[in-house]
Amino acid sequence: TFCPLGELSVSGLEADLAGKVGGAWHLHERLSEHSLDAFVLFGSIAGLWGSGGQAGYSAANAGLTALAHHRRGCGLPATVLHWGAWADERGMADAEAMRQLRRRGVLPVAPEGFLPALDLVHERVSLGVVDIDWARFVPAFTLQRPRPLLQGVPEARAVLDEAPATAGRVAVALRESLRALSDEQALARVRGLVLAQTSATLGHQTGDALGLDVGFQELGLDSLMAVELRNRLQQQLGLSVPATVAFDHPTVARLSEWALAELRGQTSAEVDVELLASDEPVAIVGAGLRMPGGATDLDSLWRVLSEGVDTLRELSERFDFADRYDPDPEAVGCSYVRHASLLDDVAGFDASFFGISPREAGPMDPQHRLLLETAWEALEVAGICPSTLRDTATGVFVGVNGNEYSQ
Repeated sequence: TFCPLGELSVSGLEADLAGKVGGAWHLHERLSEHSLDAFVLFGSIAGLWGSGGQAGYSAANAGLTALAHHRRGCGLPATVLHWGAWADERGMADAEAMRQLRRRGVLPVAPEGFLPALDLVHERVSLGVVDIDWARFVPAFTLQRPRPLLQGVPEARAVLDEAPATAGRVAVALRESLRALSDEQALARVRGLVLAQTSATLGHQTGDALGLDVGFQELGLDSLMAVELRNRLQQQLGLSVPATVAFDHPTVARLSEWALAELRGQTSAEVDVELLASDEPVAIVGAGLRMPGGATDLDSLWRVLSEGVDTLRELSERFDFADRYDPDPEAVGCSYVRHASLLDDVAGFDASFFGISPREAGPMDPQHRLLLETAWEALEVAGICPSTLRDTATGVFVGVNGNEYSQ
């Protein structure tokens, strides 16, 4: 039985939810008085454990789960199937999305491989139907916090239980081998391990083409690769490696020094720099800024202030504002403000200069872009080379975007 959804008055996130949750709820209402053998909802793993960049889609599929539980609570049949990646053109994932899913350990399955799940619709209210490489998926999925979702999955538990024991054995063996080496030899040994894991993460056969002092992001390491590198280092070095290690120590050389210090039980202060104390007053030696009225440096800021430049502009000059203005402050989805002090050229960003790909630059927060630009300009005005800066508390290079700098 099919019931047309009809016209729905929705806005914002509700528009994303209307097709799945609105349509499913409409069917639920129309069919709640009918005797059904099954009420099967087709969801997605995006609603089971989330999906980056697809908040609306994830929420809509999670809504199907809520509806299935609601129907079961009412004594009505209902099952939601959380489909994984379909392996042919009938699936929703394109080639790039499929590549990203494989990197995360989610493998594509031919449609006929999914069909046996339909035999289980009477037994479960919520069922994930997906092929997972657990050794790849679990470490990344549990990186930030424990995931109760995996507690009942034997394959996932095996990965979680094996990791600490394996890491302990590896750490003991590696520490023993380093004791017999000089400082220079030990660093070379650890650097070789870090270089090998970095090149493997980046998909290189060897590390010959990788510079020891070239930033990881400049080498092409993205956030997902950083997680993979962290997991590889944990296995190879037997260390408890923080999730931010590739950003805190953003080159092979820096990461190797940190790893050797951890293996030898030294503190970062012992390895990096001697802490410095000074009573010297704070001095402003360089400034970078973006302010309304075309103020992009101290000289232009002084011009705006001294001339009393009015920086207010009609919002219609920047935005298609005709349908968004309403003088009523209580109007939903509208603004009763018609003027604002806006920055100029917020879209003009040289992504390649900061080692950021066009694909990564697109969804970046404009404030992030402006921070990178103004931080760099402040260093230029001050005549400071970023690679010479260090955080005196940690010895970590300070700069922008983790290229040859960090934090």
